[in-house]
Amino acid sequence: MNRPEKTMEKLVSALTLSQKARRLVVGFDAVKEAILNQTAKLVLLSDDVSPKTRKEAEYLCQTHHVMLRILPFKMDELWYLLGRKAGVLSVIDKGFAEKILALLEICLREERIGHNI
Repeated sequence: MNRPEKTMEKLVSALTLSQKARRLVVGFDAVKEAILNQTAKLVLLSDDVSPKTRKEAEYLCQTHHVMLRILPFKMDELWYLLGRKAGVLSVIDKGFAEKILALLEICLREERIGHNI
């Protein structure tokens, strides 16, 4: 198994573990509520979320100072991983949020390196 696949596995593990720990909010309305209640530490979007949803999420995150990142997964992949079909997620635990952010940064770096080869 090569390095990018291991990083993706770790990212999947972090997402599913945060869900099992009840620290992952799934769905736009629930995420919006978490942002407004200031419990959202990180908002995550699937890479195929609609432009309207993305724009709304970006606006909410910007106005309430919440970090937003795009996941390297499509909605159907998240549905398979989490058991719920949604393109908008929020992590409400600082530790899980930091771990997921770190893994997303590694994924991004590995993707750039792969394109340069």
